Amino acid sequence: MKYKYDVLVTDADQRVALEIVRSLGMAGLSVLVVELAKNNNKPLAAASRYCKHFDSVTSYKSDAFIELCVMCKVVIPVSTNTIITCLNNLQAKFPDKFLLPTKKLFNEVNDKYLLSIKAEKCGVRIPKTILLTLDSDYMSEAEIIGYPLVLKLRNDEGLFLSPVDRYKIVNKSSELKTAWQNLIEHGKKLVMQEYVTGVGTGFSAVYDKHNTCVASIQHKRLREYPIEGGPSTYCISILKKEIDITGRKLLDSLKWTGPAMVEFKYDESSNSLFLIEINPRYWGSLPLARKAGLNFPLMHFNILIGKDESINTEYKKGIMIKFFITDFLALVKEITRNKKYITQTLSYVGEFLNFNLTWGLWMLKDPLPSLRYLLNHLK
Repeated sequence: MKYKYDVLVTDADQRVALEIVRSLGMAGLSVLVVELAKNNNKPLAAASRYCKHFDSVTSYKSDAFIELCVMCKVVIPVSTNTIITCLNNLQAKFPDKFLLPTKKLFNEVNDKYLLSIKAEKCGVRIPKTILLTLDSDYMSEAEIIGYPLVLKLRNDEGLFLSPVDRYKIVNKSSELKTAWQNLIEHGKKLVMQEYVTGVGTGFSAVYDKHNTCVASIQHKRLREYPIEGGPSTYCISILKKEIDITGRKLLDSLKWTGPAMVEFKYDESSNSLFLIEINPRYWGSLPLARKAGLNFPLMHFNILIGKDESINTEYKKGIMIKFFITDFLALVKEITRNKKYITQTLSYVGEFLNFNLTWGLWMLKDPLPSLRYLLNHLK
């Protein structure tokens, strides 16, 4: 069958979608990007020179979207909600177009409580975890966990929330009631966990349909926003044996398929590693992989079309990326908290002199998406 496009990429207004489009387009593939009509008339990835065509649909289970899937060799759904929609409605119809786990496994991994049980069974350390219902005596449970603690949604299915709205870090009992009220309004059960100290690290990989790890990369967060715990704004590629062993052991035991990022907290002084969660999809720091020498979306495509070629699994360590807007906000918060106005500002300026630093969004050959992203934030 002759296809009009090589790849369809959903959720075109997301940063991750832009990186997937760039990674595929730079490899010479034709990419169709799709967004929900209600979300954005001019999405981020549609502005990329590597986008062959943009289309909008009313729903990712609509007939219009199904027709677009028929026109493409491979479909890469980006967000959690879109992946769930595709698992429910499209994977059985187009099994060769998707690189995804089973619906049951995806939902279990997206469930913070069920994941903690699975991780503990395969010997991966987890923070103390308690499942809460709307009737739970959460104040008493907090005394068991101890402060500080993290209150988070059990899963984010059907919600469209920024990371900061999916969880709350609570330092004392007077903050707990507010955090509880803010989260239960989403109608989900909550999970309470002890707050684990250490550096945020990630083990990111793509697994093939035989549940085998094709390639992986590790990164360490140098700064994040919110600064108490959030997505990377400034990170570096690393390689640590303990992270590799634990990340692979967990995903292997799950019999994973497709992309995933295992998030850990790593305490170098005690060499302790705690699982925080798994993002069962492409991850926010994906541009770091390409800069370090790994093109995961292209691997994803080649796996599905059965292209037999040797895959480069080596990557450069010490490569850094910075997402300027959110990283600047993180800097302001850090300065406000630590009151080290001069030293932190000078350190921030000095970061730009590092030859291993690149931009997470800015690309000289593809400037329009970055400019659009900046203008949207300025508005």
